[in-house]
Amino acid sequence: MDLHQHLRHRHWLPAWPEHLQVTEDYHRFWLRRHRHRILYSLILLIVLWWRQWEPELPWPRCPEDLLHLHHFHRRSNREEELMVNIFRIGIPDYSEQAFREGLANALIHRDYSRLGAVHVQWHEDRIEISNPGGFPEGVRLDNLLVTPPRPRNPSLADAFKRAGIVERTARGIDTIFFEQLRNGRPAPSYERSSETDVILVLPGGKANRDFVRLVVEENQAGRPFRLDDLLLLNQLWLERHLAVSEAAFVIQKPVAEARSILERLTESGIVNARGEG
Repeated sequence: MDLHQHLRHRHWLPAWPEHLQVTEDYHRFWLRRHRHRILYSLILLIVLWWRQWEPELPWPRCPEDLLHLHHFHRRSNREEELMVNIFRIGIPDYSEQAFREGLANALIHRDYSRLGAVHVQWHEDRIEISNPGGFPEGVRLDNLLVTPPRPRNPSLADAFKRAGIVERTARGIDTIFFEQLRNGRPAPSYERSSETDVILVLPGGKANRDFVRLVVEENQAGRPFRLDDLLLLNQLWLERHLAVSEAAFVIQKPVAEARSILERLTESGIVNARGEG
Protein backbone atom coordinates (compact mmCIF):
# COMPACT_ATOMS: atom_id res chain seq x y z
CA MET A 1 0.00 0.00 0.00
CA ASP A 2 1.60 3.25 -1.11
CA LEU A 3 1.07 6.69 0.41
CA HIS A 4 -1.74 7.58 -2.03
CA GLN A 5 -3.62 4.37 -1.29
CA HIS A 6 -3.04 4.75 2.44
CA LEU A 7 -4.45 8.27 2.53
CA ARG A 8 -7.55 7.18 0.64
CA HIS A 9 -7.90 4.10 2.85
CA ARG A 10 -7.89 6.35 5.92
CA HIS A 11 -10.38 8.69 4.20
CA TRP A 12 -7.84 11.50 4.37
CA LEU A 13 -7.98 12.09 0.61
CA PRO A 14 -11.32 12.41 -1.16
CA ALA A 15 -12.31 9.93 -3.83
CA TRP A 16 -13.38 12.41 -6.51
CA PRO A 17 -16.21 11.12 -8.76
CA GLU A 18 -14.96 10.37 -12.25
CA HIS A 19 -17.42 12.81 -13.85
CA LEU A 20 -16.33 15.68 -11.58
CA GLN A 21 -13.65 17.96 -12.96
CA VAL A 22 -11.65 19.20 -9.96
CA THR A 23 -9.69 22.35 -10.65
CA GLU A 24 -6.06 22.65 -9.63
CA ASP A 25 -6.90 25.66 -7.42
CA TYR A 26 -9.49 23.69 -5.47
CA HIS A 27 -7.10 20.77 -5.14
CA ARG A 28 -4.49 23.11 -3.62
CA PHE A 29 -7.16 24.60 -1.32
CA TRP A 30 -8.15 21.11 -0.12
CA LEU A 31 -4.54 20.17 0.53
CA ARG A 32 -3.95 23.35 2.57
CA ARG A 33 -7.11 22.76 4.59
CA HIS A 34 -6.17 19.17 5.42
CA ARG A 35 -2.39 19.56 5.55
CA HIS A 36 -2.18 18.45 9.20
CA ARG A 37 -3.82 15.10 8.49
CA ILE A 38 -1.50 14.53 5.57
CA LEU A 39 1.54 15.41 7.66
CA TYR A 40 0.37 13.08 10.43
CA SER A 41 0.13 10.33 7.83
CA LEU A 42 3.67 11.05 6.64
CA ILE A 43 4.86 10.77 10.24
CA LEU A 44 3.03 7.47 10.53
CA LEU A 45 4.73 6.12 7.42
CA ILE A 46 8.15 7.08 8.79
CA VAL A 47 7.39 5.12 11.97
CA LEU A 48 6.30 2.13 9.94
CA TRP A 49 9.44 2.28 7.83
CA TRP A 50 11.61 2.28 10.94
CA ARG A 51 9.81 -0.69 12.44
CA GLN A 52 9.82 -2.55 9.10
CA TRP A 53 6.18 -3.48 9.36
CA GLU A 54 4.62 -5.53 6.59
CA PRO A 55 2.08 -3.65 4.45
CA GLU A 56 -0.73 -6.12 5.18
CA LEU A 57 -0.52 -5.62 8.96
CA PRO A 58 -3.12 -3.29 10.56
CA TRP A 59 -2.18 0.34 10.50
CA PRO A 60 -1.29 1.70 13.96
CA ARG A 61 -3.33 4.54 15.35
CA CYS A 62 -0.50 6.96 16.15
CA PRO A 63 -1.97 10.05 14.43
CA GLU A 64 -5.51 9.44 15.70
CA ASP A 65 -4.25 8.77 19.21
CA LEU A 66 -2.21 11.97 19.16
CA LEU A 67 -5.24 14.00 18.12
CA HIS A 68 -7.53 12.15 20.56
CA LEU A 69 -5.22 12.80 23.50
CA HIS A 70 -4.88 16.45 22.50
CA HIS A 71 -8.67 16.85 22.36
CA PHE A 72 -9.10 14.91 25.62
CA HIS A 73 -6.63 17.29 27.28
CA ARG A 74 -8.66 20.29 26.08
CA ARG A 75 -11.94 18.81 27.34
CA SER A 76 -10.59 17.71 30.72
CA ASN A 77 -8.37 20.69 31.46
CA ARG A 78 -10.00 23.12 33.85
CA GLU A 79 -8.99 26.75 34.07
CA GLU A 80 -9.23 29.28 36.87
CA GLU A 81 -9.10 33.03 36.39
CA LEU A 82 -6.87 35.66 37.94
CA MET A 83 -7.34 39.40 37.64
CA VAL A 84 -4.07 41.29 37.14
CA ASN A 85 -4.72 45.01 36.85
CA ILE A 86 -7.45 45.16 34.19
CA PHE A 87 -6.55 41.84 32.57
CA ARG A 88 -8.22 38.51 33.16
CA ILE A 89 -5.59 35.74 33.13
CA GLY A 90 -6.45 32.09 32.66
CA ILE A 91 -4.53 29.54 34.73
CA PRO A 92 -5.04 26.01 33.35
CA ASP A 93 -4.60 22.87 35.40
CA TYR A 94 -2.01 21.81 32.83
CA SER A 95 -0.47 23.89 30.07
CA GLU A 96 -1.59 22.76 26.63
CA GLN A 97 1.86 23.54 25.20
CA ALA A 98 3.65 21.57 27.93
CA PHE A 99 1.36 18.57 27.46
CA ARG A 100 1.76 18.63 23.67
CA GLU A 101 5.56 18.88 23.86
CA GLY A 102 5.77 16.14 26.48
CA LEU A 103 3.63 13.78 24.42
CA ALA A 104 5.46 14.57 21.19
CA ASN A 105 8.85 14.09 22.88
CA ALA A 106 7.74 10.67 24.09
CA LEU A 107 6.87 9.66 20.51
CA ILE A 108 10.02 11.18 19.01
CA HIS A 109 12.55 9.91 21.54
CA ARG A 110 11.14 6.47 22.31
CA ASP A 111 13.16 3.41 21.35
CA TYR A 112 11.20 1.75 18.55
CA SER A 113 13.36 -1.37 18.80
CA ARG A 114 11.75 -2.11 22.18
CA LEU A 115 8.32 -3.54 22.81
CA GLY A 116 5.86 -1.38 24.67
CA ALA A 117 3.92 1.80 24.08
CA VAL A 118 3.81 5.44 25.03
CA HIS A 119 1.55 5.78 28.06
CA VAL A 120 -0.34 8.87 29.25
CA GLN A 121 -1.82 8.60 32.73
CA TRP A 122 -4.05 11.41 33.98
CA HIS A 123 -4.15 11.30 37.78
CA GLU A 124 -6.00 13.61 40.12
CA ASP A 125 -2.85 15.56 41.00
CA ARG A 126 -0.52 14.93 38.04
CA ILE A 127 -0.07 13.76 34.46
CA GLU A 128 2.49 11.05 33.71
CA ILE A 129 3.84 10.46 30.20
CA SER A 130 6.19 7.50 29.73
CA ASN A 131 7.92 5.88 26.78
CA PRO A 132 10.13 2.80 26.24
CA GLY A 133 13.87 3.43 26.12
CA GLY A 134 15.99 5.54 28.45
CA PHE A 135 17.41 8.96 27.66
CA PRO A 136 19.35 9.25 24.38
CA GLU A 137 23.11 8.91 24.68
CA GLY A 138 24.65 11.89 26.47
CA VAL A 139 21.42 13.04 28.11
CA ARG A 140 21.23 12.79 31.90
CA LEU A 141 19.07 14.26 34.66
CA ASP A 142 21.83 16.72 35.56
CA ASN A 143 22.18 18.16 32.02
CA LEU A 144 18.63 17.80 30.72
CA LEU A 145 18.13 21.57 30.44
CA VAL A 146 21.41 22.44 28.74
CA THR A 147 22.44 19.50 26.56
CA PRO A 148 22.08 20.01 22.79
CA PRO A 149 19.06 18.32 21.20
CA ARG A 150 19.78 14.62 20.69
CA PRO A 151 16.71 13.03 19.08
CA ARG A 152 16.87 9.26 18.94
CA ASN A 153 14.84 9.40 15.73
CA PRO A 154 16.04 12.51 13.81
CA SER A 155 13.78 12.04 10.77
CA LEU A 156 10.69 11.71 12.95
CA ALA A 157 11.74 14.77 14.95
CA ASP A 158 12.12 16.74 11.71
CA ALA A 159 8.67 15.61 10.53
CA PHE A 160 7.10 16.73 13.81
CA LYS A 161 8.80 20.11 13.49
CA ARG A 162 7.64 20.56 9.91
CA ALA A 163 4.11 19.65 10.95
CA GLY A 164 4.20 22.32 13.66
CA ILE A 165 3.62 19.77 16.42
CA VAL A 166 6.78 20.62 18.36
CA GLU A 167 9.10 23.59 18.77
CA ARG A 168 11.12 24.28 15.62
CA THR A 169 14.08 25.11 17.88
CA ALA A 170 14.06 21.48 19.06
CA ARG A 171 14.06 22.74 22.65
CA GLY A 172 10.72 21.30 23.68
CA ILE A 173 12.08 20.51 27.13
CA ASP A 174 12.42 24.25 27.74
CA THR A 175 8.77 24.76 26.79
CA ILE A 176 7.65 22.04 29.19
CA PHE A 177 9.51 23.62 32.12
CA PHE A 178 8.66 27.22 31.19
CA GLU A 179 4.94 26.61 30.75
CA GLN A 180 4.65 24.58 33.94
CA LEU A 181 6.40 27.24 36.01
CA ARG A 182 4.74 30.33 34.56
CA ASN A 183 1.35 28.84 35.41
CA GLY A 184 2.32 28.61 39.07
CA ARG A 185 2.87 24.85 39.11
CA PRO A 186 5.82 22.85 40.46
CA ALA A 187 8.62 22.11 38.01
CA PRO A 188 8.26 18.99 35.83
CA SER A 189 10.12 15.90 37.01
CA TYR A 190 12.01 13.19 35.14
CA GLU A 191 13.44 11.66 38.33
CA ARG A 192 11.55 8.38 37.95
CA SER A 193 13.21 7.70 34.58
CA SER A 194 15.50 4.70 34.23
CA GLU A 195 17.68 2.98 31.65
CA THR A 196 14.58 1.34 30.16
CA ASP A 197 11.96 4.09 30.39
CA VAL A 198 11.64 7.86 30.38
CA ILE A 199 8.89 9.12 32.67
CA LEU A 200 7.75 12.74 32.67
CA VAL A 201 5.59 13.91 35.57
CA LEU A 202 3.64 17.18 35.23
CA PRO A 203 2.48 18.09 38.76
CA GLY A 204 -0.96 19.59 39.11
CA GLY A 205 -2.66 20.76 42.27
CA LYS A 206 -3.43 24.28 43.39
CA ALA A 207 -1.67 26.99 41.39
CA ASN A 208 0.57 29.54 43.08
CA ARG A 209 -1.51 32.59 42.15
CA ASP A 210 0.99 35.06 43.62
CA PHE A 211 3.74 33.59 41.45
CA VAL A 212 1.52 33.85 38.36
CA ARG A 213 0.71 37.46 39.25
CA LEU A 214 4.44 38.28 39.49
CA VAL A 215 5.12 36.67 36.10
CA VAL A 216 2.26 38.53 34.43
CA GLU A 217 3.13 41.90 35.97
CA GLU A 218 6.77 41.66 34.91
CA ASN A 219 5.70 40.67 31.41
CA GLN A 220 3.31 43.61 31.21
CA ALA A 221 6.11 45.91 32.34
CA GLY A 222 8.27 44.75 29.44
CA ARG A 223 10.54 42.60 31.62
CA PRO A 224 9.57 39.03 30.69
CA PHE A 225 11.20 36.25 32.67
CA ARG A 226 13.37 33.66 30.99
CA LEU A 227 13.42 29.99 31.92
CA ASP A 228 16.45 30.37 34.22
CA ASP A 229 14.67 33.22 36.03
CA LEU A 230 11.59 31.10 36.62
CA LEU A 231 13.63 28.13 37.80
CA LEU A 232 15.44 30.21 40.41
CA LEU A 233 12.35 32.16 41.50
CA ASN A 234 10.41 28.93 41.89
CA GLN A 235 13.19 27.47 44.03
CA LEU A 236 13.36 30.64 46.12
CA TRP A 237 9.61 30.57 46.60
CA LEU A 238 9.90 27.03 47.95
CA GLU A 239 13.07 27.35 50.04
CA ARG A 240 13.03 31.11 50.83
CA HIS A 241 16.83 31.24 50.39
CA LEU A 242 19.27 29.99 47.77
CA ALA A 243 23.05 29.89 47.65
CA VAL A 244 24.81 30.59 44.37
CA SER A 245 26.09 27.02 44.19
CA GLU A 246 22.55 25.73 44.66
CA ALA A 247 21.29 28.11 41.99
CA ALA A 248 23.89 26.74 39.54
CA PHE A 249 22.65 23.22 40.27
CA VAL A 250 19.03 24.21 39.65
CA ILE A 251 19.67 25.79 36.23
CA GLN A 252 22.42 23.26 35.36
CA LYS A 253 24.88 26.01 34.44
CA PRO A 254 28.21 27.30 35.80
CA VAL A 255 28.30 29.23 39.08
CA ALA A 256 29.26 32.44 37.27
CA GLU A 257 26.08 32.37 35.18
CA ALA A 258 23.94 31.60 38.21
CA ARG A 259 25.49 34.52 40.10
CA SER A 260 24.83 36.86 37.17
CA ILE A 261 21.16 35.88 37.04
CA LEU A 262 20.71 36.31 40.79
CA GLU A 263 22.39 39.74 40.63
CA ARG A 264 20.04 40.82 37.84
CA LEU A 265 17.00 39.67 39.82
CA THR A 266 18.34 41.49 42.86
CA GLU A 267 18.87 44.73 40.93
CA SER A 268 15.28 44.55 39.69
CA GLY A 269 14.05 44.36 43.28
CA ILE A 270 12.54 40.90 42.95
CA VAL A 271 15.17 39.11 45.06
CA ASN A 272 16.86 40.29 48.25
CA ALA A 273 20.58 39.55 48.66
CA ARG A 274 21.73 38.18 52.02
CA GLY A 275 25.44 37.49 52.55
CA GLU A 276 27.73 35.70 50.09
CA GLY A 277 27.89 32.21 48.61
